[in-house]
Amino acid sequence: MRKLTKRSVAIVAGSVLAVAGGTAAFAYASGWFKGDSTVYANASAIQTLHATVDTRSLGNLYPGRLFNLPNVNVNNTNDYPVKINTIAVESVTTSAGTNCDADDADIIFGAIPPNTVLTPGLHSISLGTIKMDDTASENCAGQFMNISATLGGEIAPATS
Repeated sequence: MRKLTKRSVAIVAGSVLAVAGGTAAFAYASGWFKGDSTVYANASAIQTLHATVDTRSLGNLYPGRLFNLPNVNVNNTNDYPVKINTIAVESVTTSAGTNCDADDADIIFGAIPPNTVLTPGLHSISLGTIKMDDTASENCAGQFMNISATLGGEIAPATS
């Protein structure tokens, strides 16, 4: 029988480790792997944008009258930029009560200027035009109108 030397033992041991290591690498690469992970995050809340426009200094609305809305201050309190796409009449209230509502007043907002994007913070922006359509009811004549509108939009791509 052959005598094992330290060198022979080292070569055999090295070969065994190489085979074992190769087997472990093969097992990992072949999907013989199990693991898990946990991620914690907070989603940003959706904040409402508020804008108040007073057009009384521009004159009175009447059927067919259109004018540009003055710039308005809007504070985007969201954590992200938003793009305003639309503005639409939600309701109209007057001292005439139900005799002059949104259907009777027939108020129409024009298109929002393109690329109206608000990063977080305070901005002075234009919301386009306002018009009293030709079909407005005579019940609205001489009335002070409080026109509530809804802004429609989306999250805007972040700029770097």
